[in-house]
Amino acid sequence: MKKSDLPIIALIVLVGFLLFGSALNYPFTYDDSVFFSDSVFVRKISNLGVLFEPSKYFKYSKELTYRPFSVMTYLVGFQLFKVTPFYHRLINLSLHILASILVYFFIKKLLDKKIASLTALLFVALPVHSEDILFITFNDDILITVFCLLAFILYLKGDEKSYNISLLFFLLALLSKEMAFSFPVILIIYDLCFNKKLALRKYLGYFLVAFLFFLIRFFAFVSPLEKGMAWNCISENYFLHILTMLKVFPYYLKIMVFPKMLMLYPLVAPVKSFLETGVIISILVIILYLLLILYFSKNKTVLFALLFVPVSLLPVSNIIPTIQNYVAERYLYFPSIGICLLLSVLFVKLFERTKLAGVFLSVLLFTYSIVILERNLDYRTFEDFWLETLKQRPTHGAGYIGAGCISAMKNQNKEALYYFKKALEFSPGDYTVYWNIANAYLILRETATAEVMFKQISAAHMDDVACNGYCGLSKIYLNQNNLEKGKKYIEKAISLNH
Repeated sequence: MKKSDLPIIALIVLVGFLLFGSALNYPFTYDDSVFFSDSVFVRKISNLGVLFEPSKYFKYSKELTYRPFSVMTYLVGFQLFKVTPFYHRLINLSLHILASILVYFFIKKLLDKKIASLTALLFVALPVHSEDILFITFNDDILITVFCLLAFILYLKGDEKSYNISLLFFLLALLSKEMAFSFPVILIIYDLCFNKKLALRKYLGYFLVAFLFFLIRFFAFVSPLEKGMAWNCISENYFLHILTMLKVFPYYLKIMVFPKMLMLYPLVAPVKSFLETGVIISILVIILYLLLILYFSKNKTVLFALLFVPVSLLPVSNIIPTIQNYVAERYLYFPSIGICLLLSVLFVKLFERTKLAGVFLSVLLFTYSIVILERNLDYRTFEDFWLETLKQRPTHGAGYIGAGCISAMKNQNKEALYYFKKALEFSPGDYTVYWNIANAYLILRETATAEVMFKQISAAHMDDVACNGYCGLSKIYLNQNNLEKGKKYIEKAISLNH
């Protein structure tokens, strides 16, 4: 780092805190409450050993996939900051700022300081990153970006020591999230674009690390839920499933550049027919994107940026239909580097042709800032967040679960039951909904109905879900002074968490 880099670094830090600093004091919500406020697992640093035990990892961490480095940050974070959201959010924001600074050094090494500065400023201020920053438990996307950028910068150095450390950072990226699998392919694209040749021996190390992690991730550490989702087509058949995923890519392009409405559960409806307007428009957009790749095939910077986006999205493209959340804003954190680079190149060209380029850039950054600050407000309270989520996606069960929990906290139990039943209409396989409905019936003294639902929950094939069912049954029988049955189900619950 040179002294001349300090002003842009200071500006990145300033912009990051101005845009997201207002949310630092907001409470935990969504999965953050599960992993920090309600979790027993994060309270003991000795549980670090669980991260490397397949029989215990999913049972105690409550994670759905094997991401040990991310989970380790929750464990360490809790030891340092307990349940104080401010410090956890501060770490997340600091990671985002670090990622933005690394974007600057990465692009500077590739191109020049002007494009690097613009790319980093756009990256730190991109509204689609809000979800990754404001949810502490979504830090895995930020982590893989930090580690992949460090790995890439060291790869560009070319010496053996840097290469070995680069491999280590790539491994850390994989241990944070599987999306890092695309990194070796991005290295190949870089060499083809900028060096016009391949370095096959260098790629071997990255592919070997990726292969070893693949074996660990998909054979040694497979969650019970994943085993039941081996082939989970979004639409009626695989052909329509692929068409649905083709719709997702243009949607991603749109919200990265024009983030009109950001939401927890973006709506890209499953395709029912090849002739749907959305399918035809999406195919035309993808064809246009491919034509741009061909048109700029001689422009190494634009070509690299255009290819960076779809290639980095490959691990979440759901070509093999196993991903439950097939569209999510958080997936765009790493791929958005390509979009920010494209926008930077565009603005540099505009600066060469017109003095109005500065005005256009200022308007864009100001608009992005307003979008981020407005989105921050949705996280002010548990109630604000879930009511906004329900308003944005009235056809998704999660918003109704949140609204039901809000009503339950206000002792409005009939209203809570209504919301939970609505959630069940949209999420019939979600055991969380059954558990909330059963508790609502219990509070309303409709014990027989609650008992039936708790028995359904206890029959689940996932230990943590079944444990909740047994706890509910135990509560019912103890309230009835049936100590024998109460003890029986408590012992069953304990046996599942032993």
